[in-house]
Amino acid sequence: MTVPSPAIPLPELVALAAVDNETYARTFFPRTFRQASPAFQKELWRDLDDPTTRYLNEQIFRGGGKTTLARVFTSKRIAYGVSKTILYVGKSESSAARSGKWLRRQVERNKLWAGAFALRPGTPWTDTEFVIEHGTLGESIYCIFTGITGNVRGINFDDVS
Repeated sequence: MTVPSPAIPLPELVALAAVDNETYARTFFPRTFRQASPAFQKELWRDLDDPTTRYLNEQIFRGGGKTTLARVFTSKRIAYGVSKTILYVGKSESSAARSGKWLRRQVERNKLWAGAFALRPGTPWTDTEFVIEHGTLGESIYCIFTGITGNVRGINFDDVS
């Protein structure tokens, strides 16, 4: 993994981060990725990015970075416009809401990430349900964060589910 130099023009950095998850994570979320990543996370990133996999179940030990990777993976799908509707399910609604709050804060405060992808808050804007306006794509990305026992059926916004 190469850590990009600040001298790399932003369009090149965005292109490099599109194909290298560790570069994406370390470039746009350096406060989150402060330590070297263990080798098993490369396999997890590969599994998450596999377009042929519709359902994925990974069992990762406590402290293995599950929450961090899930948040950053979600952010990447938003940044590159891969997902238009995000359903994020946590062990409880409050647990999921903490990840929603993290992502909302990135849109509000992470100027490099939000600026590189022209992301801004939409309406509604709560920890469990929010819209991110994607200026580059001219689209809205709908996000719902719920607990495992929450309602996860019938999610369809602007005919995108």
